[in-house]
Amino acid sequence: MKKYLSFLLIALMCILAFWQVAFLDYTLKWDILDGYLPGHYFISECLRNNIFPLWNPYQQLGFPIYADLINTNYPVNMLIASLFPYTNVTFHILFIIYLIIAGWGAYKLSLQFGIIEKVALLTGIAYPLSGFSTGNAQHMQFIIGASWLPYTILFFLKLARIGKFTDLLCFVIFTFLLITGGYPPTAILLAYLLAISYVFYVIKYFKSKQARTALYYTFRCLIAAVLLIVLCAAMLISIQQSTPFVNRFSGLQYETAIINPFTPQSLISVISPLTPVVHAGLFKTDLSMNNLYFGSIMVMLIMYSLFRRHNLISILLLVSGMIILFISFGEYGFIHQFLYNHVPLFDKFKHPGNLRIFPILFFLLYAGLQVSNNDPLQNENYNVFRRAYYLFLAFILILFIGSFSVIIIRAAGPVDFHLTMKSLLNDYGIFGPLCLQTVLILFFNLIFIYIILIRQKTHLLFKVILFIVAAEAVVFTQINAPYSVTFKSGPLEIRDFLKHRPQGFPLPDHHLLSENTEQSVSFPPLIHNTNTYAKTVSPYVRYPFALDGYIKLEQDSALFQNSINNRLMYFADTILPLSLLNNFRKNINTENKKYVFVEDSVFNKSLKSLHVYSSANRDIEVTLFSPQRIVFNTHAEKPQFAVLLQNSYPGWKVMIDGNKVSYYTVNYTLMGVEIPPGKHTITFEYSNKLYTYLTHLSFMLFAGLILIYLVINAMASYKLCPRSIYLHTSGIIALLVLLFLAFTPKTAYSDKQEQSKACISDILIHETKDKNKSSFIIFNTEKAFSDLKIDSAVQHTYLRFRNPADGIRLWKLTDTMSNEQLIYVWSNVLEIPEIRDIIQMRYPLLLKQYHDDRYAVEVFSNTGTDSSPFHQLYFNNYEDSVRFWTYDRNALTTDTVFSGRFAERFTTSHEYGATFRFPVQHVPAKGIRVYTALRFLRNDEKSCHLVVTIIRNQQTIHYHTIHLVEYDLQPKTWNIAFTSQYYQHHKLRKGDEIVVYAYNSGKNNQLYIDDFLVKIELTQLLH
Repeated sequence: MKKYLSFLLIALMCILAFWQVAFLDYTLKWDILDGYLPGHYFISECLRNNIFPLWNPYQQLGFPIYADLINTNYPVNMLIASLFPYTNVTFHILFIIYLIIAGWGAYKLSLQFGIIEKVALLTGIAYPLSGFSTGNAQHMQFIIGASWLPYTILFFLKLARIGKFTDLLCFVIFTFLLITGGYPPTAILLAYLLAISYVFYVIKYFKSKQARTALYYTFRCLIAAVLLIVLCAAMLISIQQSTPFVNRFSGLQYETAIINPFTPQSLISVISPLTPVVHAGLFKTDLSMNNLYFGSIMVMLIMYSLFRRHNLISILLLVSGMIILFISFGEYGFIHQFLYNHVPLFDKFKHPGNLRIFPILFFLLYAGLQVSNNDPLQNENYNVFRRAYYLFLAFILILFIGSFSVIIIRAAGPVDFHLTMKSLLNDYGIFGPLCLQTVLILFFNLIFIYIILIRQKTHLLFKVILFIVAAEAVVFTQINAPYSVTFKSGPLEIRDFLKHRPQGFPLPDHHLLSENTEQSVSFPPLIHNTNTYAKTVSPYVRYPFALDGYIKLEQDSALFQNSINNRLMYFADTILPLSLLNNFRKNINTENKKYVFVEDSVFNKSLKSLHVYSSANRDIEVTLFSPQRIVFNTHAEKPQFAVLLQNSYPGWKVMIDGNKVSYYTVNYTLMGVEIPPGKHTITFEYSNKLYTYLTHLSFMLFAGLILIYLVINAMASYKLCPRSIYLHTSGIIALLVLLFLAFTPKTAYSDKQEQSKACISDILIHETKDKNKSSFIIFNTEKAFSDLKIDSAVQHTYLRFRNPADGIRLWKLTDTMSNEQLIYVWSNVLEIPEIRDIIQMRYPLLLKQYHDDRYAVEVFSNTGTDSSPFHQLYFNNYEDSVRFWTYDRNALTTDTVFSGRFAERFTTSHEYGATFRFPVQHVPAKGIRVYTALRFLRNDEKSCHLVVTIIRNQQTIHYHTIHLVEYDLQPKTWNIAFTSQYYQHHKLRKGDEIVVYAYNSGKNNQLYIDDFLVKIELTQLLH
């Protein structure tokens, strides 16, 4: 029972310390959203559409996602991705689970070292709640590595001491999880530590004349090594294949390898983890790498341990922890540079600060082992323990008095005193957070002083220490979390955003790839690599893994822009050898040509005699798009040279009308192919059979090892405990069920789309059968419905909406329509949120709406009964006063207007114009939607914005802005700008103000605004 209580206590502490993550109150921040989520989301989309994830076409002009070690090689990722849609919430759940796994592993490892249970529990809580977890919460690889690390060491020790077959299986299983799921430096350093341990045990066995035991141990290690090599074969092949194309796999420059060390000054985090986070600039490293906290009371136990009798194991733990700590210093210590220069693999990774997880674990084990071997409650030990505690307390007290004195002096002098937490942390340098956390340590230790030192209830010593460790870890984690763990954004809102992204792999839209920016499809805090969610091919990336050819093209800005200012595939009209690139560099940006440069040897051998032409009759249409296959139909009167905006990489195959043809690497990294005249079908296919087979073999072997372990334990448990047989049998059944579900074919996206298309067709036939009504259909679908069975008299058009220019096209279209009824059809593509607002400017009545998960059909009318949500329009045309609008009539002009007599002119001294202020008297259960639009004319080229914000108690709690330049499609003429925001019920309170205004941020002297509209909608639209 105690075992389960220990596990529950560790789990409870992890949940309490990170309760905002566990209960989805705040979202995990930074790299977990920018780097990890896009890749995991993508592999989930692939596996749920029966596609093995090899090539991600959406970032950096496509890249082999399997070659990036954080995605497809880890079986847990692939299993989850095949069973559930991978979202940000998945990471929240996994983060907490991994912390609990880490804590339980540290606890079990402590017991293996002979640490008594009540002390092992200290390690089980301090390890997962250490500064490594709070500092690197954004780095899921780091957290995964830290969670499996104790288990790998645990079963390696068991393999050496006991040597059971199940221990070998567990060692292989957990090491494989650490290698494929963790950050590579963790596995690299661990490999050297295990190798040293192996030598240590072999020498020990030979010294004690146990040669046979040494031989058996070596044989077990050899079997484990072979199994690990087979399990990791797919990952090793991916590294071997990608090394010629990814510079980082060939070895890093020393200046790169030492990025983000754990600097010596960051040792202050052992006592005050908040100090290096708040003032990160002073500590010469990233704030994720400057936290070594593992509990101040544990530091006291280490101080006590230093003055007690040691054994060989405790010395090795202490020395190993110190050496690895010096390695984590990077350039601030000589050891890292020595290892970089002389030890294999140490030149392959950066972020030495990641290695601090080892000293954290080793120091905790050292303290636990020393305390267990030297019971502080014994008379002689108790006196040393008490002196160590007084020394520790004196040190904390000195830090507190010193920092508090500096604060008092500065408050009386150059710093204006403000009794706020923000002022304390920011206005007094490192002394503010240091003072705060030392006073908290002193406060927690008042309990120790009162119970142990004053009341002399020494039998409660370990219980009091346990309480202090747990309470301090939870409080300090909560204090640090806003800086390095969470954003104040709702995880469920992000999940809902991802849920409504296009499923599967729709056809690309009409936009040039240069228009597929991250900002165009972002949803803060999802602001990087967002095209993966939008399913739009993008030339941009913010990601540590990038192909060398792509980097080279991106750095050649002129050629890069010339290439990406095209659709996914285009016909080049100028082919030249790469040696002439410098001669044509100036012309690339000025001439309206599509340049292609190839290696001189290739040009002279194969392309010198090829003449391509600009044909008015040429045409390219993409008919199929997926991560493994892209198909185009082309039509050209003369020979052409087509360029696909995807990176050239081994595994691509190109076919014309089913016949395989050669392709060329052009512009450093793109794929080009000769196209003969006439109509043709061009197919690009990507595959890597070797990696795919090895991955399946690896995962099947991994599942087989787990199954063998469960069967062996079930058989052994049957003789010992009937309850255990049920437990292990349940594990076997659960494993088989998961594997069955993972490998069960899913309903493919294309099949779902065909079902949606049939439903849409039936709805449109029904809605257009009344010939007395004049209808117009707008299709926002991945492609036009070629076999639509509706009356030929019904007008329809096919549009794709993704950016402001698309919205303006819709605005202009509805402006010219005279139909009574407009039917809007959406099916599994992107859409800007303002679509329905634009439609309802001319067709205000929403008569009917049909909705499904992947499609929507909505019928709007300008006559009939209004069934649309309740809304209020406030239109400011600057002619008369309008409710909730205020503006300076002295800023009005009659010289340049869009309509009526007046418009507002902004000048260099006139930054803020007409302002709309709407007091929220009641917050509807479904929230409030704000839509605003205006007409503007810019004669200057400086920045200006349309702003929607929420003011609460004179403080801005939400700020949304768009740059009017995005809508300035016809410079120096009147253009339309619009935006919308939806505020959920829990985001608003009675008394808040919705404020809308134009902001002349760049201080234009000739900026004009007219016909400023705000619509307040008091219920949320269903779609």
